[in-house]
Amino acid sequence: MSQLSHQSQGRRAAAAKAAMGSRTGLTLIEIVVSTGLLTLLAIAAMELVQTTLVVWERAEARRDGATLAGELGDLLVDDLENILGSPAGDLLCEWVSTDIDGDDIADLHSPRLVLVRPRSKDELKQRNLSAGLAPGLVEVAWSLSPEFAPKGIRGPEPNARLALWRIERLIDGNAANPFAAQATSLFETRAFGADGLPSAAARKSAMEESRISSSALWVRFLFASQTSLVHEGWELGTGLADCSASWDAWNAGRTDALAHAWNELPAGMPLDPNGKPLLPRRIRIEFEIEREQDLKFRPALAASLAPRDVEVSLNDDRYLPALGTWIRIDEEWMEVRSVK
Repeated sequence: MSQLSHQSQGRRAAAAKAAMGSRTGLTLIEIVVSTGLLTLLAIAAMELVQTTLVVWERAEARRDGATLAGELGDLLVDDLENILGSPAGDLLCEWVSTDIDGDDIADLHSPRLVLVRPRSKDELKQRNLSAGLAPGLVEVAWSLSPEFAPKGIRGPEPNARLALWRIERLIDGNAANPFAAQATSLFETRAFGADGLPSAAARKSAMEESRISSSALWVRFLFASQTSLVHEGWELGTGLADCSASWDAWNAGRTDALAHAWNELPAGMPLDPNGKPLLPRRIRIEFEIEREQDLKFRPALAASLAPRDVEVSLNDDRYLPALGTWIRIDEEWMEVRSVK
């Protein structure tokens, strides 16, 4: 009996081992649960990576915008800080009308700033110019104009983006300086064409012409005279305490108030310069630059407009401004009254 009992126990042990061996691995339910957990973890990881990339792109865009604004501001400030205050100096800021689409209609009103500043020999060398050029005075002009003008066309292509241009001309020096003789002054009206770009005469006499920034949307200079009060804010107006958007250092009537209301000089400006240019007490610079990645947020027209249309169809209205604000379509300003 003991022998039979021992054999039966052995068979039961072998059967138990065989049963355990047959259950080695994962069941279907376990596989489904494991796959679901891995999928959830993968989705969470992808969302985390995507969020990180979006945050990084936004940070890079802000950094690029801040860098561009800083470089543009530094260059403008450097020119304004070095305005010549001697009898040879000058500063003129006037609002001009520009044809930006080549249809012979002035559709852009923007300031044009022209000044005289000294130029050192070190700065000439930094610009890879001839070491024989004597350090002297330069005329510097800032202008908001179309970004490009195609060959064979006087005006730019339709809907061309605006750019902030800087052009300078050496106005004195020695005989070896090709820019000193018979040059067109940037203070002259003929120095710029109807499109706001430097004319052929100005380009012949220009020491340097450069596009400082593409996709410029807005530029304005505010000037505080001796009587302007700006500690509570810069108020544009015609009173003694107000500031102005134009300036004529010699008070020579070079700004046309009939061409634009902002060409009126400040009330507190002395009538007689007394042999030296009248320079503003303080200058405020305002500009707005559109980045390349911002272009995709521009609402596009879904259909062309007829002259008598009062409604506009857009592909995407998410980026429209609030009701009551104004938007510009080509050359026309339209008020947003309702969104359907």
